[in-house]
Amino acid sequence: MKVLVYAFKPWGKRPSNISQEVLANIKKRRNLIRVVFPVRFDREMFLKKVKAIAPDLIIGLGQYPRGNKIRIERQALNLWKLHKQDKPQTILRAGPSKIKVSLKLKKDSSSWVSYNGGQYVCNFSMYVILDFLKNNKDVKFGFIHIPKDHDVAQATKFVDKKLQEINSP
Repeated sequence: MKVLVYAFKPWGKRPSNISQEVLANIKKRRNLIRVVFPVRFDREMFLKKVKAIAPDLIIGLGQYPRGNKIRIERQALNLWKLHKQDKPQTILRAGPSKIKVSLKLKKDSSSWVSYNGGQYVCNFSMYVILDFLKNNKDVKFGFIHIPKDHDVAQATKFVDKKLQEINSP
């Protein structure tokens, strides 16, 4: 099984992005491909990689600004905005208002399930990839949001555990 795990580079004046740090620290596995994307609302950037890699499973990692627990996202919203004060815009005009993930990662005491991927690039990536995969039910997709101040080692252990659960019979 070919697994794509992606994360994001720092943006703005932020010196780091915890999703990129966690991705760099997860255990090496056969058929695991790591990709770090710049923080851009660029549909083709995401889809080009997915098409080139042709994974069986995709897990996105993103950073969110506050909170103590890791969020396991269950759906992407058809909304995006560049700045907090901006009015949200739709990602795809004719697209559904939300798309559910196809990989139901299990929560534990360090995480919770969220039904709101936000309106920034993490949610954007989820939505465009899930929309692309709508006709390919064989590829599973999940997304994990990590609080920016979370312990990197703990977050890495969480992601490693999720990857192990997926690969276990």
